[in-house]
Amino acid sequence: GITHQQQENLLVWQALKDLRFFITLQNQSQ
Repeated sequence: GITHQQQENLLVWQALKDLRFFITLQNQSQ
């Protein structure tokens, strides 16, 4: 199964992708 550390890493990666997507939207709207 997935270890606790791997699960945390997945959450971090998902948050980073969401953040980059948000920043991209912000840049386009300016």
